[in-house]
Amino acid sequence: MSRALAIAPGKGPMAGGEYAYEVLNLADGRRTAQDIRNAVSATYGPVQLDVVVEYLGALGSIRVIEAVR
Repeated sequence: MSRALAIAPGKGPMAGGEYAYEVLNLADGRRTAQDIRNAVSATYGPVQLDVVVEYLGALGSIRVIEAVR
């Protein structure tokens, strides 16, 4: 059974979808998942690294992004 990705609303002026969209915007091939988590947390409040990793994995599975090695 799969579970829904739980990217909770942020505390800043943007929340919900914008919050997840920011994770996608920051996935530029140079930043690590930790870097992305840190940047999003600085803007929106605490974000768990495993949630960001899972979201990036989901984006990768539908070929929106791909891993850079």
